Amino acid sequence: MKESGILTISRWQDKQSLSLAHFRSANRCKDAGQCGRAISEYLEAVRLDGGMSEAYNNLGIVYKQMGQYDKAIDAYLDAVRINPGLSQAYDNLGVVYLEMGLNDKAIEAFEKAIETNPDNPKAYHNLGAACENKGLYEYAIYAYKHAMKLDPNLMEPFYNLGIIYGKMNAYGQAIEVFRKAVELNPYDAELRFNLGLTYRKRGMREEAMREYQEAIKLAPDFNEAHKNLAVLSGKGDNNAY
Repeated sequence: MKESGILTISRWQDKQSLSLAHFRSANRCKDAGQCGRAISEYLEAVRLDGGMSEAYNNLGIVYKQMGQYDKAIDAYLDAVRINPGLSQAYDNLGVVYLEMGLNDKAIEAFEKAIETNPDNPKAYHNLGAACENKGLYEYAIYAYKHAMKLDPNLMEPFYNLGIIYGKMNAYGQAIEVFRKAVELNPYDAELRFNLGLTYRKRGMREEAMREYQEAIKLAPDFNEAHKNLAVLSGKGDNNAY
C-alpha cells in the first residue's frame, strides 16, 4: 500500500511537470503569434492540471486575439473560478466585455479586478473607459485620476481624461491634463494635436497653431493637423475640427 501511494504521488508530480512544460510552450507560441498552437498547448496544460489559472487566463488572451470573444470569456471565468484573486483575469474579462459594448458587465469585472488588487492602474483606467461609455463622467474622472496616481507614466488615462474634460467644455482642465501628458511624452503627435484642438476651442490661436505644427513635425502625414493649421492660418476650410 505504501508503494502504491508513492507511485501515485510520483504520477501526480509527473503530470504537474508535464503541464508546466505545455504551459511554457504555449507562452512561447503566444508570444510568437502562433495562436492555434498556443491554444492546443494551453488546453493540454489545463487537461493535465485543471488548477492552472494562469493557463486559462492566457488562453483567454489568445482567444481574444483571434476574435473568439465567447471562448475568451469562458476561459477568463475559469481562471477566476480557480483563483478568485487573479486580478489580471478580471481585468482581461472586463476588456472583452468593454469591446463587446457590455459596459455594465465590464464595470463589474473591473471593480472585481480592483477589489482583488487595489494597486492595478490599468483596471482603474479601464473602469474609467466603461464609465465614460455610459456617460458617467464623474466616476470616469475619478477612475482615470486614480490610474494616473498609481502609474504616472501610463499615458491612456491622461489622454482620456483630457477628452472627457473637453466633452464637458472644461477646456482649462483639459489643457492642464494634455500639457502634463505632453511633458511625459513630448513625441506623441496625437497628444499634441488634441492639445492644439483644445487650445483652439479655448480661443488660444497661437498656442493651437504651435501644437499643430509640433504634431506635423512628429507625423508629417497627419492630415487633420494640416487641415486645422491651414484654417488657423486663413488658408483652409473653416469646417475642419
